[in-house]
Amino acid sequence: MRGICALSKMEAELQDSHIYPKFAIRYLRDTSNNGLLRSYKQVNMASQDGLKQYLLSRESEQRFSKAETWFANNFFHPVTTGRQQLFPYDNRLYYFIISLLWRGLLVQLTDKTIIDKPYYHYWKYVKNNGVAFCYPAISRQTIVRHL
Repeated sequence: MRGICALSKMEAELQDSHIYPKFAIRYLRDTSNNGLLRSYKQVNMASQDGLKQYLLSRESEQRFSKAETWFANNFFHPVTTGRQQLFPYDNRLYYFIISLLWRGLLVQLTDKTIIDKPYYHYWKYVKNNGVAFCYPAISRQTIVRHL
């Protein structure tokens, strides 16, 4: 499917991108009671794969894939197998975390119901360099309750 890559903003053939890293989805599936995943939105519908969307070009997908592989090999698998407890890290860890948060945020922002979520108003505040809008005041407790 052709479209605009969400990362590079260039037109490209978009990949059916995993929103959450495949290694984490595989771990959840493999450690579940029945080898299937369930969404909190549709608990009666089982699936074998995680959420995917056409978001990224092949090049952008490969950039994220390198970070995911590094994180899986240096953090995730050593922790889940109990092989290691101390971890040296560098900017690759930050890149992985930011890429994961970015994908999650992107999916949230494409959700038509986002305007009803309290954190949307804070995102708008940050996006506009701290320029407040005329939204009702939202307490920190309200945000935490909705996360």
